[in-house]
Amino acid sequence: ASIVARVAAQDYGLPLRWAEGRSRDTRENAANTLPMLAEAGVKQVVLVTHEAHMRRALRAFEAEAAPLGIRILPAPVGLRVDGIGSVGDWCPSTGGFERVRYLIYEKLAWWAGR
Repeated sequence: ASIVARVAAQDYGLPLRWAEGRSRDTRENAANTLPMLAEAGVKQVVLVTHEAHMRRALRAFEAEAAPLGIRILPAPVGLRVDGIGSVGDWCPSTGGFERVRYLIYEKLAWWAGR
């Protein structure tokens, strides 16, 4: 949260109005952030996260937002490019193993509800 506050101030000249730095996972982030925003009268939140993480993040944020009357608008970043790339895309690589590791992490976190 402190890094985001610094970037908002330095790069955009904007003060950060809300910051939440206690969460250990996505579900806690939703549970800690949304009541703070509801108390301030916020009715709509744009949820920005990586496309691979969006499904899990959206589930957590929508579950917390519904009783508070907050609407969650998903805005994924880091979108995949569809289609077949080069022949090298079909060969084992460090990048490929990293993407598989991340996919496994996201699936396990989804099942765990985190």
